Amino acid sequence: MISQLRGTVTTLNLNSVVLDVGGVGYLVNAVPRTLGELTVGQEATLPTSLVVREDSMTLYGFTSARDRDVFDIITSVSGIGPKLGLAILAVHSAEELAAAVQNEDTKALTRVSGVGPKSASRIILELKGKLTLSADATATAAPAAQTEAEALAQAAEAQVVEG
Repeated sequence: MISQLRGTVTTLNLNSVVLDVGGVGYLVNAVPRTLGELTVGQEATLPTSLVVREDSMTLYGFTSARDRDVFDIITSVSGIGPKLGLAILAVHSAEELAAAVQNEDTKALTRVSGVGPKSASRIILELKGKLTLSADATATAAPAAQTEAEALAQAAEAQVVEG
């Protein structure tokens, strides 16, 4: 398994990058968010996932190890291959995907080309409990929930006072 590559960016394409690592050019497929952070001629380190098929070995690169791990989890879902997994991460960050799964938001998942309502439901069912929000996302989500709860309590209190 090739878990990470560090090398010089030699070519940037719409959906891939070529990294020169010790004189060998590795073609790495990636989402636009990852490719947007790279510059030709500069050194880059990409966490990667190697997908081995009968007729090919394909590398997928990510901005972070968390994105790579989420990609590996997504592609473990029945019927979700690496191309669709990459498409999901092109539309949703790892945190957005975890939130969509946690909230059972099929509508968010169907925004991905190739994911219909049935696929979205299956993704949620199979990923429930496998994807979690990071501490940062939970910390930012918690105050919003508290604020909403406080607003509801204030509204209820106001109705009691008026009634």
